[in-house]
Order: sequence, then C-alpha cells, then structure tokens
Amino acid sequence: MPHPRAAALIAAVGLAGCLSGSGPEKPTVAGELRRPLPKDGSVLYTIGISTDPYGNSRPNGFGVARGITDEKLNKVELRRSEFGWFGGAEWLDRGQILAHRSAPPLRPPVIFRFASGRLTRSHLAPFVSGTTYRWSPDRELLALEPPAACKRGQASLFSCYRGSGRIYVARRDGSAKHLVAKGTAPSWTPDGRLAFYRTWRELTRGRAVILDYTSGRQTFRDRYWAYEEPLVSADGRYLAARRQGKVVVTNSDGRLVREFPTPYLVSMVAWAPRGHRLAYTTSGFPDPHELFIVDPETWERTRIFVSGAPHFDWITWSPDGQSLLLDGDEAGGWRVFSAQIGDQIRLLPRLGGRPLWCCPVNDYDALVGRSN
Repeated sequence: MPHPRAAALIAAVGLAGCLSGSGPEKPTVAGELRRPLPKDGSVLYTIGISTDPYGNSRPNGFGVARGITDEKLNKVELRRSEFGWFGGAEWLDRGQILAHRSAPPLRPPVIFRFASGRLTRSHLAPFVSGTTYRWSPDRELLALEPPAACKRGQASLFSCYRGSGRIYVARRDGSAKHLVAKGTAPSWTPDGRLAFYRTWRELTRGRAVILDYTSGRQTFRDRYWAYEEPLVSADGRYLAARRQGKVVVTNSDGRLVREFPTPYLVSMVAWAPRGHRLAYTTSGFPDPHELFIVDPETWERTRIFVSGAPHFDWITWSPDGQSLLLDGDEAGGWRVFSAQIGDQIRLLPRLGGRPLWCCPVNDYDALVGRSN
C-alpha cells in the first residue's frame, strides 16, 4: 500500500437505507472455529503506534500470521525500531514484503522474502521511505513525491515525512525518473491521467490538477479527493466510490448501478479479489461501527456486523474471496466472516494493525526489477 497522507474527513449526512441482516453478533470464544474454510494464505500486519489505527504503543515492526481460518494460529514477527513507523509494511507478491523504515536518515524500504514461515532480508526498494508513490492503472508508470530532506540528529522529524512539493514520474522499474510538476499528493485517475495539487491549501479545498501525461494537457477539477476516486472491481465491470453519506456503484462506463446511503462516515470500501462482491465499513460519531456485504447478483446489501464500543474500520479479503477479516480494537480482536452467508467464523486475538490478507495481484519483481 502507498505511504499514507493526511486526508480531510468528510462528515456524512443522509438517510439510512433499509438494512437487512443480523444485529450485534453472538459472543465467540477466541480461537473457536465454527466451520472449516479453504486454506487462506497469510496475513501481514504492522506493529507500532504510528501504524496502529487504535494508538497502541508497542514495539515497532511487523509480522505474518498463518492459519487464520485453521485451528492453529502461527505467527512470525520482526520487531526492530527501524520498522513499523508511518509507512508500515505491505505485500508485494506472495513471497515478498516491503517494509518502510523510520527516519532520519531517509532510507529505502527493505524487501523481505517470506517462505516456509521465515522472513529473510532480500533487497532495497528504488525510493526512500516517506515517499508518496502511486502506480498508474496499467502498472507501467510510477508517480512519486519524495519527502523533504532530513538529517540525523535534527530536532524534529517533520521534514522527514513532509512532502518535498516536487512530483516525478518514473518507469515501473524506477528508471527514467524525471520532474513533471511542482505540487503534492500525486495519484492517478482511472483512465491513466496524473492528478495532483499545486499546494496543500488547494489539497484541502479539493482543487486538483489533472495532467494528461501523453499530451501534456492540464485541466482543473474542483472537489476532487483521491481517496474518493472510484475503485475498479476485480473483473473490471464496476466502480465503487465513497461519497458524502453513501457508497456509489457504477458500471465501467459511469452509469449508475446502485447507491447505498448511510448516516455515518464511510470508512473503507473493498472489492473481493475475484468477481465483484463488495464490502464496506461505516463509523458513527463515535459509534456505531458497521460492516456490510453487497450481493454481486442482486446488489442488495446485508449488515453482517455492528458494534458500539469496540472500534473497527479496516477490512481485508481472503485470496479466494470467500472470507473477510475485520480489524477491531484490543477488546474486539480480529473477526473472520464468511462472505457467502455473513456469519462470523472465528474470533482471534489482535496481533497488530492494518492486516493484509496475502496477496495483491501484482508481482514486485516485474514492476520494479531486482537491480538493488
């Protein structure tokens, strides 16, 4: 996942639609398995206060857990002060993990190989930790905003993670890097144009510059925030976007399919890695918190979990698209749900924040090469 940047929260206002499904779940004993599921791969998580969405101050690092839907849960962790801050860790493919390093000094993230339950250091990424980076939709180009310079021993770490205000584009292997604009928070539109903001003030206002990278033509868009831009389903048929007080689903050509209103903030929207089953979470003020699954055939939504005190917002799909892992706070733990029937399958102790079920459909070796 790209290095996170602060984004303005938008208060959601609207009428709630009719909800189907269950209310609060029945208590489940931690580790209890109600019914078996297929082998699920591995879950990557980050340990550390700055990458933990619930602010638990624990040693920095990351870990990989296996057996999420099996009887026995196994984990391997790397706890080291240089890892676990701000950038966290992310899967690059089934056997590789990119781990950002804290600053100062500014250093490239480290690529680790994960195999046979072990983590081994492999090579370095072609950019430094603290860089805002986004792949183009065709995965051929990389948009980069490096951080401002920082030095070891300086009084503040702010400049280590503050954007430099310069946007570069490089090939997928990091080569041919060149300056294309002065601005911040680069991203890509679904049709492959570069989007950025000339200043932080324009970012807060949502006034974006849209650059056609092939022709050099620039246009401006108001009320544009990258985190609200549509996400494409795995089969490419649909787009889903967060809007004020609702989730909007359209066809690939932009025609409206369905809107799902909510009186709360839409926290996270996620397509299954296969087909176009959709899940999303909402957060109240300060509660309740809800998890919905949308049926891919009827477009009817079902609320499969709701909670008051335990906070949650982060969800991740299993590689086969059959299960969902919900990341709750310490009291709530990790909850595994069946995407087919909506039942909670298992409750696990919370090992860390930002869990990512392996793996995204991309190959790091093919994208950035192995030259480092």
